[in-house]
Amino acid sequence: MSKALSFVKLDFITVKPYTIKQFLLLLVPPIVITISSGGSTSGIIMFVFFALMIFNYPFAIGEKSNIDALYATLSIKRDTVVLGRYLFTFALDICFALSANIFTFIIRTAMQKPFGIWAHFIITLIMLLVCSIIQAFQLPAFFKLGYAKAKVLVYLPFALIPILYITIHKNISDEIMDRFFEWFASNQLIVAVLAAIIWLIVIAVSYRISLAYYSKREF
Repeated sequence: MSKALSFVKLDFITVKPYTIKQFLLLLVPPIVITISSGGSTSGIIMFVFFALMIFNYPFAIGEKSNIDALYATLSIKRDTVVLGRYLFTFALDICFALSANIFTFIIRTAMQKPFGIWAHFIITLIMLLVCSIIQAFQLPAFFKLGYAKAKVLVYLPFALIPILYITIHKNISDEIMDRFFEWFASNQLIVAVLAAIIWLIVIAVSYRISLAYYSKREF
């Protein structure tokens, strides 16, 4: 585990020159939305999703600089690289989530509006869950194909989201959706436990697939 944590630190050092500039640019849209919406949680939702645009930087930089070959030369085990990259991804998500809440708190305080800690915590937790599951599907592709070949493939499903939304909206009545949300609200503990179990299974399977793919790659 200590080697994996050291690898996480190495990833942060590697992407630091790129992420600082990108981070500052990404601050603008959620801040504007938060202010224009009267301090709503929309900025948090957008800002956490921006982590999906950043987490693949180590793959891009590694491919461009052939760093993976360097890892092999330094006898860094493949499982250390994979575990470290997963930990880096989750750490990056948390950094974005904390930053989103800090800026939302500052904006709401400046607007003299209360900061609902529990509501913001729930929204942030849901966004982290959704974001990490999406990344869990994307990471194996990056480990198998590399950044250049995988970048189109992993972002293609996002184009299907509007189609999925329209399909659900047309085929599922408002009454069924209302019943679903009522059940969701009255069974929050069950939903939380199921979500945690599903998340753990998805991450575990994703990690195993990534490790299997990465172990077979030649550098």
